[in-house]
Amino acid sequence: MGSFGHDPGTEALLDLNGQILVLDARGAYTARFSVQRVERTADRPHGLNYSLTLHGPTGERLIGFDNAHSI
Repeated sequence: MGSFGHDPGTEALLDLNGQILVLDARGAYTARFSVQRVERTADRPHGLNYSLTLHGPTGERLIGFDNAHSI
């Protein structure tokens, strides 16, 4: 998958993989992280596939940020 140097920012992102953060006192809203190393490409020059999503009270995705598609 290419050569990866030690980058503290990249390592911090990778550490978030699988984390679910509760954002309110009732536990109704959560933020979910998915971060994996992938082959470096023009679309993923840092060699990361990521997704950060906000979920509502019934688990529905309200908003998300990812690099699944080119801009």
